[in-house]
Amino acid sequence: MQLLKKIILLSIVPILCNSTTAQTSWIDPSVIQSNFESCSYKFDMLNNQGETVGTWRLALYLEDGLITISDTSLMTNVLEEVLVQKTDLKTLQLISIDLEMASSVSRLTTNFKWNNDKYNGQYNLERGDSTITIPLTNNLVDAEITRLEVFAYINLLPIEKVETDNLKVFSATSNKVLDMKISLLGEEDISVPAGDFQTHKIEMRTESLTNIVYVSKENPRIVRVDVEGMDLRMELVAFRAQ
Repeated sequence: MQLLKKIILLSIVPILCNSTTAQTSWIDPSVIQSNFESCSYKFDMLNNQGETVGTWRLALYLEDGLITISDTSLMTNVLEEVLVQKTDLKTLQLISIDLEMASSVSRLTTNFKWNNDKYNGQYNLERGDSTITIPLTNNLVDAEITRLEVFAYINLLPIEKVETDNLKVFSATSNKVLDMKISLLGEEDISVPAGDFQTHKIEMRTESLTNIVYVSKENPRIVRVDVEGMDLRMELVAFRAQ
């Protein structure tokens, strides 16, 4: 229930964006260019009692030199979120972010467009018959990478390159630039609906949220994500290379 309160809060509070993204030293564009694979994931969301409470779908594909990352989350009868990001394959420069979050009481949308280190766009918040539009102005670059990109690219890195102490991460859903520490916790054998896997156990920690991400050792891909402090985990149901 505490998780649901936090998610609903995100969808009803108007926010202003005060940061954007630039290239990062955490991952080199050549790594993406060499290892990128168009693919799609399907995860079940489960609570601590093992009950299915929603689904998470993550898809990556390449078209006309642009990487598209699509993140669709559905928490049954609570919240639906669709986040789509486009990035230049050669430079990893962010091109656009489109977000829609809808609950029973409100709907929040964004459309950010990047031009080098500057961006523009706005948040639109609809509640009942009223709509609040918040225009955004160009700001200095604060973040190195988006939170969505961390999830999309972490399996592409050599495992010895995963750890970092202070990665500036922009979260479009919370509109914050977060300091993220990524640590390798060891190895663990896990079972999920998609099968049994030997995995690398990786912690992604920020001041507001910590995820434990399990990346399979063979054919590296995310197979489970635990959300610490919340009644939620995501388990891989299906993976498809395209």
